[in-house]
Amino acid sequence: MRGDTSRTLLIFPGEYKVEGNNSESKAVDNAEGRCSSRNGSPHDGSTRDGSIHDAFSQGTSQCGTSPYGKDVNQSSTLNSNSKSLVGRENDSLIPTAKQIHDTFTACQSMWSSYISGAEQLLPNILPPCCLQPSIMLKDVPPIPENLRGKRDITGQALWSVPCPELPDGNVQVSAHQDEADKADEPWNPENVFGAQETFHLQIETPTICGIYSEPTFAVNQTPDPNGLAILTLCWSYIFSVRLLELQHRPIKYSSIMAPILIHDVGQQQKEVIVYLGCSSKKLVRWLCAVLAPGAGWFAQGSVPPWTAHCNRDVQFLVSTNLSRNEVVQEKPPSSAEAADLISELCTLYNFESQPTEAFLIALLFPFYVKQGLQPRLPMPRIPRPARASHKAPVYIRDYLNDIRYYMTLSLSSPGSAIWSIFWEPGIQANVASAWLGSIHQVLRPLLDAADIGSLVKVFAIRNPRLAPLWLGFLRCGSIQVLDLIKRYLVTHEERPLFRSLGHPNPNFAAWTGSKQSFLDEECCGPYERDDALVPAVDVVRHRFNFRLADEHILYFGWQPFGVIQKKDIEPELWPRLESPLSSRRYVQWVWWLGKTKTKCCHWYENAIEKGYRHDKKDIPDDAYKSTFVPFSLGHKDFITHTSKLLAPDCTVFRLLKQGPSKEATVRVLKLGSWDASGDRSLDAMGIAEVREHQWLRGERETWELSNFLDTTTDSQ
Repeated sequence: MRGDTSRTLLIFPGEYKVEGNNSESKAVDNAEGRCSSRNGSPHDGSTRDGSIHDAFSQGTSQCGTSPYGKDVNQSSTLNSNSKSLVGRENDSLIPTAKQIHDTFTACQSMWSSYISGAEQLLPNILPPCCLQPSIMLKDVPPIPENLRGKRDITGQALWSVPCPELPDGNVQVSAHQDEADKADEPWNPENVFGAQETFHLQIETPTICGIYSEPTFAVNQTPDPNGLAILTLCWSYIFSVRLLELQHRPIKYSSIMAPILIHDVGQQQKEVIVYLGCSSKKLVRWLCAVLAPGAGWFAQGSVPPWTAHCNRDVQFLVSTNLSRNEVVQEKPPSSAEAADLISELCTLYNFESQPTEAFLIALLFPFYVKQGLQPRLPMPRIPRPARASHKAPVYIRDYLNDIRYYMTLSLSSPGSAIWSIFWEPGIQANVASAWLGSIHQVLRPLLDAADIGSLVKVFAIRNPRLAPLWLGFLRCGSIQVLDLIKRYLVTHEERPLFRSLGHPNPNFAAWTGSKQSFLDEECCGPYERDDALVPAVDVVRHRFNFRLADEHILYFGWQPFGVIQKKDIEPELWPRLESPLSSRRYVQWVWWLGKTKTKCCHWYENAIEKGYRHDKKDIPDDAYKSTFVPFSLGHKDFITHTSKLLAPDCTVFRLLKQGPSKEATVRVLKLGSWDASGDRSLDAMGIAEVREHQWLRGERETWELSNFLDTTTDSQ
């Protein structure tokens, strides 16, 4: 298996790092000589632990604090980011006034069309794509079947990167092998492992869901019944128990259970009576545990990431013809049995789309936990069931059959896909402020009104493949979600001290078929002439293929701008720039399951997964065709009637802050500064006098790197 050229990262003495909300700074001693090796064992996690995010960003922590106290550049950088984005002619980084205007108005036209489309939909109906979770599963790998004794699991994507610089004779492949077999050959030089990704299979304590009584979701304001909270807790159980089954861990009921009613009583405030009548003993006992005011079921050891129960804002009462003594002896259902019990519950009530909505909410519980958000579910409304029996949805069993794929999706980085709804192909990094600011202006009325139902429709029209994720994310009901969206659209970050949810994940993009950054797009070459001008975006795409195994190097999806003369590009890239072959293709996912000991040796166990589409042979390829159209300022659909939407001298332009554009530009410059040989210099982006530009003046780590490179060059 080929790894990219081995090279040493540039680490500066006294560098510190703060991740997430962890305020404990970790010094990096230059004497340790850490390095990132491309040709090491792919299952060796030792080089991943505590890996360096980005040598450019190590001089200050993510919260902007120097290891020596307050960073003298921190306040100046913050002040710089809060300045208005003012166009400038003939500037190497700052966009022109026309670029800002055209980007803003084109985005305004595009997103206004989504608003118009959402307004034309029936008020109580969700777009069909919202209720089709399987459209997200294109190449998602299932979580391994045997997770005995594991609290986390690591995997890597295998990519196919064409190597036209190698002689054809170096790639020895038997003629009778098909493409899948070729991809499995470990010595194929075109196969490159991506960065390792760790999936945590536990949380400290169960998630506690709040209950709200005010309507915040206008789409599904249907008459009784509303069982979304109940169904969500049921799916939470199924996700959790399926993981416990894979871990070979038994489950038990606790002594905590929702009270059972065998006589009619008056319903008090904050009480919800679930009428089950003559339902099975197993359903009654299960709901008594799932709806308990606490942990109604448990397993010894770690807590699965989907485990949840409601707080004491509501008390569930289970009304049944069975006495408590008749049901207490029941055993907890397996995940398959629990799915059948949901179906049994659905025969009592016409829940319509709520089983799917509840499934999507439970799917995102691990993501909510990571973000410190509390799910808030609507107060249930459960009338007495009519005598007529309802037909149970057949898709409940489908969700269970595919749940290992959904578990991978849930435990990975759904935030990168959710937030990519605001990214647009073709938008350059230096106009990110104009693009995000325009979206904010269009969506602001819906955000201020907390019109979640309309937001779901707008996002579904924007990208149907991500619609189920957004439905689950907004349906979780946290009051902080809308604030996160507002802040991101204004500042390019959701919360201070946290890395943005919008950092792209190439694995997740390949799995779902929904692009998240310019790196997920194909190059525009070939560039065969020696005097060709190569777009910087294509140069960075090819350079990135030499860093596929590096972690935490992607921050935003906006593309670099400008062109680079081919003669100024490192010779290692020339064969790839001149080749008509694709730059990179996802092949498969590899789970590293740890060491296994035999009598004579140790060996690393792995599981190779081709993904959902490969495993489900009856799914046509065009079912996952991309819905994105590359952006162009000159496209007629984007320039029509924009003058009516916004006058050129509108004061709204003065509200655009340069922070998002500046941050996106600096990040993409840093990404592109690594050339194919492993050398690093801002000059690699072909921008004259970029080091002296005002947008880089406050970047202390940039100056440290520049000084280091200059010193190294002088010594040689």
